[in-house]
Amino acid sequence: MKYELRKYKWLPGAIYPPELEWLKLHLDGCQIDMIIECGRQDGASALWYAENFPNMEIYSIDLDDRPDIKANSDANLKNSSVKAITGNIFDIVPELIRNNPNKRICLIEDAVKSWPGLCLVASTFFYENVVLVAQHNLHVGHKTREYWENSSQDAVFLEQSTDPLIQNSLNQWINEQDQSVLNRPGDISSLGLIDLGKNRFFALDYMLANRALFRFWDPVAYRNSHGRHTLKFHRGFVRRSIIRKLIGQKR
Repeated sequence: MKYELRKYKWLPGAIYPPELEWLKLHLDGCQIDMIIECGRQDGASALWYAENFPNMEIYSIDLDDRPDIKANSDANLKNSSVKAITGNIFDIVPELIRNNPNKRICLIEDAVKSWPGLCLVASTFFYENVVLVAQHNLHVGHKTREYWENSSQDAVFLEQSTDPLIQNSLNQWINEQDQSVLNRPGDISSLGLIDLGKNRFFALDYMLANRALFRFWDPVAYRNSHGRHTLKFHRGFVRRSIIRKLIGQKR
């Protein structure tokens, strides 16, 4: 399998092309019909989503605080189906999720790094219409990467996949890419994926047991500050005992 570039203009520091293929497999498998992208830069990845998923609703959120970058993004997305939104992801993401209860949503967080970004993603574990979550820049050696790996019972990074097509795509990228322009080894991905359809209660249980890692960026407090949510069995403050009971019921 050759990775699908489809006019994807890769920039140093951006999501690797084989990581996009890894994401594409999950978007197909989870039957996603809406993407919320956090962090747009010049719009290259948002355009890739639109070209590969022409029937999907795609929102891309950015502060747009750099006029030169925004001009490039506007030009790249001018004729696409991407809905570009200027604003704060911490305000806009919960609103989009609440306003689309019947969608199967994938949240792709590539704006805010470290625990603040992870707080936003983890808060969406409570929403049943969020089926797939992705966090970029989960680098080797950082506790956020370790946290992410422990939040799922499945492979979360593409190099962990046993799918030979994915491994071929990764090897092709490594062989063809000039390694000197990469900000990390070509065979180490930093885009982590969690299929919440399979791992929601596992991810919730782990998050609630490790809320201290987030310090001031508590996903539960953040979720509560944005009002109502869609998991009908959660009311007010969530206790681990409730989650464990639900895990037992679901398995």
